Amino acid sequence: MSDSELSNAGDYAALANLQHVACGLYIWEWVSNLDYEFQYFFGKPTRRRWTMWVYVLCRYFTLGFIINLLIVLNTRLSLNCIAWIRFQLLLPYMGILMASFLIVIRAVAIWNRHRVVMVIAVTSLLAQLSILIHSVAIAKAIWDVETQTCVLINNIPTSLPMLSAVFAIDAFQLLVTLVGLYVRREGRGFGMWDLLWKQGLAWLALAAAAELPTVIILTLNLNEALHQLLQTPEVIILALAATSMYRMLTCYSSASCDSPSQDSRTIELGAFRAADVRASRTNCLGNAEHIRTVEIEIQVDREARLA
Repeated sequence: MSDSELSNAGDYAALANLQHVACGLYIWEWVSNLDYEFQYFFGKPTRRRWTMWVYVLCRYFTLGFIINLLIVLNTRLSLNCIAWIRFQLLLPYMGILMASFLIVIRAVAIWNRHRVVMVIAVTSLLAQLSILIHSVAIAKAIWDVETQTCVLINNIPTSLPMLSAVFAIDAFQLLVTLVGLYVRREGRGFGMWDLLWKQGLAWLALAAAAELPTVIILTLNLNEALHQLLQTPEVIILALAATSMYRMLTCYSSASCDSPSQDSRTIELGAFRAADVRASRTNCLGNAEHIRTVEIEIQVDREARLA
């Protein structure tokens, strides 16, 4: 075996170890927060929220990606690599799409369903979906006898457009969210405003840290193992961040809230406006009257009372 072949085998071995660690972390987090979904679907009846399905799809698409990846990492039997690689692209990219959807929902709610924001949101999600379909359609993979695994042979044209689009769309939607919060300065000082602002900044930093290195590595076109090095952690980080922030937003009023509270009620979040904004001890964005509100999934403990 030549030095280059040894180096390549070593790269894939290191990649497999990293992927096992990342998969283990996601499975642990997925199981740890399964209670949240059980309480919502099987606990005391609460008001159903359609965005909960986006949250669930994000988690389960990512879980499907993890299972699909573990199959190829831990089997020595020759697989149908074309079928495998298409699932391996479809599942994580759908998970990322659902994570982006959760961000888009915030932007639309904060801007009170402004038509321009809604058009931008729908267009960005459709663009991301179309690139996803294209990536899955052109994917090609072969069984590598040396590494005993399926190898994506056109990683750059398959992955780079999708990951670049994800980074650009996420960054833009987060900026729209932050601008919406900034221009509605009347909401400053309210707990939810602070939470949304901090989460927006955190997600923007996380998106740059998780997505940008992968895009740069793919652009440099170094080697196949390195191209795949950060893609699995990126998908897992984005899915964990989006779902964790969703849970935090729905449970922000209770430090011990682990699931949709059985003793909770749903409130609505309206756009910030100077008129009719009242202070709230429950850390809500505001209780504006006579304005059209946008439903957002916030659970407020019944013991909390508006001042």
